[in-house]
Amino acid sequence: MRGSMLYTLSYITIVIMATGADLSAQNVSSSLHVNKDHNEVDSLPRDTLTGISITKDSVEAEPRAESIVDAPNNDTNNTKSGEITSLSDNAVKVDTIATKTELAEEAKLTLPIPPGTFHDTKFTYVDDDEVLAMIDSLISELYEVNSCLDTGAARRNTYEFCDDLIPLYSKTEYATRLDYLDQQTPFSLTYNTPVHKFIELYALRRRGQVSRMLGLAETYFPLFEEMLDKYDMPLELKYLAIVESALNPSAGSRAGAKGLWQFMYRTGKIYGLNVTSYIDDRFDPYKSTVAACEYLQFLHGIYDNWDLALAAYNCGPGRVNRAIRRSGGKKDYWELWRYLPRETRGYVPAFIAVNYIMEYATEHNIYPTPPRYLDFEKDTVVVRNMVKFEYIEAVINVPKEELEYLNPQYKLGIIPGIPGETYTLTLPTLSVGAFMNNEQAIYGYKTEQERIDSAEKAIAMEKQKQYMQETRLTHTVKNGEVLGLIAQKYRVNVSDVRSWNNMSSSRIYIGQKLTIYTANKPSMAVQPVVAKSTTKKQEIKDLKFRYHVIRSGDTLWDIAKLYEGVTINQIKELNQINNARKLKPGMKIKISPASS
Repeated sequence: MRGSMLYTLSYITIVIMATGADLSAQNVSSSLHVNKDHNEVDSLPRDTLTGISITKDSVEAEPRAESIVDAPNNDTNNTKSGEITSLSDNAVKVDTIATKTELAEEAKLTLPIPPGTFHDTKFTYVDDDEVLAMIDSLISELYEVNSCLDTGAARRNTYEFCDDLIPLYSKTEYATRLDYLDQQTPFSLTYNTPVHKFIELYALRRRGQVSRMLGLAETYFPLFEEMLDKYDMPLELKYLAIVESALNPSAGSRAGAKGLWQFMYRTGKIYGLNVTSYIDDRFDPYKSTVAACEYLQFLHGIYDNWDLALAAYNCGPGRVNRAIRRSGGKKDYWELWRYLPRETRGYVPAFIAVNYIMEYATEHNIYPTPPRYLDFEKDTVVVRNMVKFEYIEAVINVPKEELEYLNPQYKLGIIPGIPGETYTLTLPTLSVGAFMNNEQAIYGYKTEQERIDSAEKAIAMEKQKQYMQETRLTHTVKNGEVLGLIAQKYRVNVSDVRSWNNMSSSRIYIGQKLTIYTANKPSMAVQPVVAKSTTKKQEIKDLKFRYHVIRSGDTLWDIAKLYEGVTINQIKELNQINNARKLKPGMKIKISPASS
């Protein structure tokens, strides 16, 4: 519910004011019949329901506690996943995790799941309190009775137009109607040629879009009007969201603007609209509306003119300032009009035309298309843990598609639930009670694939743990050893040795105890690389060689070509040559062993 409807319901009395009757909470059960078998409420006729008030009472409503219970193993095979069965006065929704044996067989794993990791569970689906659910229903009915939305063309068609008739009016009539609207707003609702073109666009060629926007206005305008009133701004600014996004909260432009109010990334950041891999607050109707009010208020503070504030909202204050300079310092929008960017030249005329068509839609034989949700048909709850939309769908049966429609800010259908952060979830009003009663069940829910993945991970960790216990060795560092030689000895990686022993570097000391996990037997033939090099050098020293005296212009490639079977690398190796440029004429170098 809205903030004004959030009353403490610990001690309540429902007072239903009807024609000639006052009903208290103590006799509401006799006046409003509740059919427990079918959960149906026979409410009062709409024409007699005029209001609802909630007052304190001396009787405390007994709350129902939600519970998550473990089901006996012998009942598991008799109940299907997701089945609703009877348990006392509540319904139990069974969502059974597969047994350890079944899960292991399905995942084709040989090891059992570690004890205590999983167990067969059933969560209890807790029905909403009947009295509280009835209050929610009555309040929704009160809102519906007083809703301005009437989609019946027969009732709204006071001019008795034919269904396919498109009325046309003279320019004088358009000017008269806009003059009437202009007297009620600080905006300059001028009628001229650019404005006339946009009126015809909406009234003739975009009639279907206008019909949809008339319906969506009942979803979003109450929020817009509440925020504009809070910031003491003209209520006509609500029509700006139509110009920006046609009231589509998921709208995005080619330039990168997003949401109902089409915020660019940088501007959104300035006004607190966070963007992460999971969340884009520019799509959040509430947060983006607050940001739009603050930004428009800032722009109006610069120019003290709402028309220029609208222009700056579209193209940025920098371009509006350039237009003011080019015009010689003029600050009237229509005097600056030809100096503004092309898109902005049509922005304010479109805003004026939207003001007109939304107020005079009936005169043009256009009527609202019912939206998916009216404003009072949705409500928000605070989410404290990470949750996926599919979990909510599985537990309280709100379709994932509806959750995505109501919560476009969650890009991947996941509410991250980061500690210290506050996340809100919008739900159908009549599903809020189900969410709150079954919140812990939703947080603990896992899909079948996630259970299998968790089981595989747990089994792999157990297998690794057993493997490491069986192959754990302790190595005592000796004189002359380095970490690389020790890792080579046991055929493991240096990084693993450091990780196993919580080492921040490769530095070791004599007598240090190192824990090694390996299934390989230690190699006893590891020899220092230096020793191998020394042996080879000694063998070469005992041989006799053929020599070549370097002449001016010689290169190693030229020298190698002079002797059959001799390569450049062989010459370098025999003569320990690292840099061929250091060879000078007259130097004597080895070519090959004399025996070859």
